[in-house]
Amino acid sequence: MLRDSQKPITKPVLLLVEGNTDVRFFSALAKHAGIASDLIDLRAMIGRDDIRKKVKATITSTGFENVRSFGLIRDSDSDPNGAIQSLSDALGEVWQNTPSAGSLAMTSAMKQDVAGGKYEGKQFRLGMMLLPGEGKAGELEDLVLQALEGVPILDCVSNYLACLGGLKISPKKQAKSKVQVYLAAGDKPNISLGVAAERKAIPLDSPVFDSLRNFLVAMAADF
Repeated sequence: MLRDSQKPITKPVLLLVEGNTDVRFFSALAKHAGIASDLIDLRAMIGRDDIRKKVKATITSTGFENVRSFGLIRDSDSDPNGAIQSLSDALGEVWQNTPSAGSLAMTSAMKQDVAGGKYEGKQFRLGMMLLPGEGKAGELEDLVLQALEGVPILDCVSNYLACLGGLKISPKKQAKSKVQVYLAAGDKPNISLGVAAERKAIPLDSPVFDSLRNFLVAMAADF
């Protein structure tokens, strides 16, 4: 099976996300938002190390000439400012202008010395999104937990983590741990968050996802 980086690009909207679980989650959200599957291509960066290098490699991929809208999505983790800077720096290596934090999308031309000048003069729609939101530390799972607020199982999840705390065990990523325990209570306990979104085990219509949904719609608008 070809890796994402080896597959020809055929769609006008290309979004790079952190991993394969994110690809499936955002694909499910895009479908829920009414975005046609033949418009949007979500690909995994496999981590956040050297995003600039990965963006540069992507624009030399077969079929990049089909891309008209390009974006990046990542978790803020513990450093929202550093995270947004990493995305801005990655886009700034290639494009003349980059979106500001919180903007849905903007248009920009590539720098003249990029890709041998192949795309000189071509305008791209650019976007970047931090999760769980602008200026907030955390990750996608923080949004998921907000969307699940009020679900009785979460009380059991909290009790489980409290029990671990009593044993001096404290997961480094609390939100991710809570979501995994929640998913483990389902009929198929080994599914990922992405698969859970596809199977409607996550309420994708929750207003918690409005900003992310609006970002996806803005990136795919008018294509």
